[in-house]
Amino acid sequence: MTQASDNLPPPAPTFGRALSSLALGATWGAGLVSLGVGAMLVGLQLGSPHPTEGVPSLLVPLIFSMLAAFVVAFFVWFMGLMVVGAPGWWTLHRLGMRSRWAAAALGSVLAPAACAAWSVWIAWPSISPTQTLRDGLVLDAILAAMGAVVGGIVVVHAYRPEPRS
Repeated sequence: MTQASDNLPPPAPTFGRALSSLALGATWGAGLVSLGVGAMLVGLQLGSPHPTEGVPSLLVPLIFSMLAAFVVAFFVWFMGLMVVGAPGWWTLHRLGMRSRWAAAALGSVLAPAACAAWSVWIAWPSISPTQTLRDGLVLDAILAAMGAVVGGIVVVHAYRPEPRS
């Protein structure tokens, strides 16, 4: 038997809960970027002419590269969530769309769109005609997947019920 309150949308999260949700999303986004950097470095090492010579010596640079990628990516994700994600989340909230799937869809659109906008603003003069559309589409697909994960995590954390004492 369901109560009438079970069908109501969750209340708006407090400012602290919203901020911690955005920080959690930035942590997940940075973690995904860091894992991608690590996988790329391992792939480069395995694709080298002598892949087994440098595997032990790759460990320290791999850890430092992943840590540096995490720190930089956390700042980028957090600022992106504050500038682009929070207004989108607020809009979804006002429209009553508070599911993880709506947030994942929003994240899968906003992450590549924000990256494309930033790239055009910063890198447009340096883009050569030889850069392919395929490279951009691969990056957009990766960012869309990351944005979907981050968007879903932010909303699940923000709207989860408060523990009862």
